[in-house]
Amino acid sequence: MAIKVKPIDKIISNWQAGAQQGAADYAANAVAAAGTYAANAGAAQASWKSGVNMGGADARYGANVRGKGQAKYARKIQSVGAARFSEGVSAGGQDMREGFQPYLDVIAGLSLPARGPRGAAGNKARSNAVQDALHNRRIGQSGAGR
Repeated sequence: MAIKVKPIDKIISNWQAGAQQGAADYAANAVAAAGTYAANAGAAQASWKSGVNMGGADARYGANVRGKGQAKYARKIQSVGAARFSEGVSAGGQDMREGFQPYLDVIAGLSLPARGPRGAAGNKARSNAVQDALHNRRIGQSGAGR
């Protein structure tokens, strides 16, 4: 005997209506679950790594990007991404500050040798010093390369 299911249009309509009505619940419950999220995400590190490795070994990621991923990517940008872009940037100001400030501090704390003429080896050394200092900060060796 076949399983009786609702038509897909009805399922989507119910899903969308519920999402509209549930925005406040989502926000409250998501904030309340932040601690659980962090603990569970940390505990899932090995599972995440295994899944990523399996997807890479099976070439699933690239296949999805080349297949339906391209059309979905473009459609989602046009339907929601562009409208949410400015709002997301505005809401992300504090995250930008917290994420970028440590790197800005590294750059501000560097003492570089004098700039040479265009193409001079010393200019490459200046660039390398900045790159090394930023990389060291990123991997947790702040202060190295200063």
